[in-house]
Amino acid sequence: MMFHNLNRISDVKVRKAIDVAIDRIALSQALAGGKATRSLFPDYSPYFIDESDAHGDADAAAALLDDAGWILNSDDGKRYKDGKELTVTLVAYPHRPGLGIMQPLIAEQLEDIGFTVNSVLTGMDWSETQAYLDDETFDLMLWAQHTLPAGDPLWFLSSFFQSDGGNNHANIASADIDNKLDDLSIAEGDERVAQAKATHEAILDLQPVSNLVTPYWHVGLSDRMADYQPYGADYYVIRPDLFVKQIATDGEEEVDVLEDDTSGSNKLLLSSSWALLTAAAVVLPSLVM
Repeated sequence: MMFHNLNRISDVKVRKAIDVAIDRIALSQALAGGKATRSLFPDYSPYFIDESDAHGDADAAAALLDDAGWILNSDDGKRYKDGKELTVTLVAYPHRPGLGIMQPLIAEQLEDIGFTVNSVLTGMDWSETQAYLDDETFDLMLWAQHTLPAGDPLWFLSSFFQSDGGNNHANIASADIDNKLDDLSIAEGDERVAQAKATHEAILDLQPVSNLVTPYWHVGLSDRMADYQPYGADYYVIRPDLFVKQIATDGEEEVDVLEDDTSGSNKLLLSSSWALLTAAAVVLPSLVM
């Protein structure tokens, strides 16, 4: 997904132009997998909502920018308003490799409709990314997020889109969304699904975020876990000592040694559609981007 910093991109028409311009099909192809979607939740959940065309629409995006007063200069291909160039800073972090794959494609798609895009890929030290969040010096922030960690949408929606949410990276403040989240917090059964949909739609209408793809996940089971059925809220750690073999030297049979095997974290080998994980890494099976 990609957060729009509302303190820097205050015009919803500009935010919607950015969202419409992005070709999610091209992104999923670059990732070699994943479902292109605007929905904040995957299509195998009851909270999925998306009937839109996942292809980019440069003409519709350009019309939104024209309507917002950002006029294309035919000489340099850039857009200006009141003498100011339409410029965005697009930030991604390297800990989720798919973000860095999508970043140049998104930049190109925005440049094609007149944006000037400053792309930043932060370093492995999270403090670099945190500085952009704390200082609010980004316009667009690429982000990978597990949106259904307990199979329910409330935590994600309230944490990221409530006015006082702890992860409100978009800096959105909407009384309507806050009220809908309050209603969602007490709804049950079918009413909860319906209220989640209403909240979801209200968020997307203000465009503080553009969801991009739901990645595909590949699961490999050892024979020790052949009967295990993985599910979407599991987390696993892939370690360098996974299935280490030790050969006995005193005539004994070969044995498998799983050093410090107390957590069960070495029972499964998972890889994402964009990177095979062979070293220590936390895997989020219900991730969206």
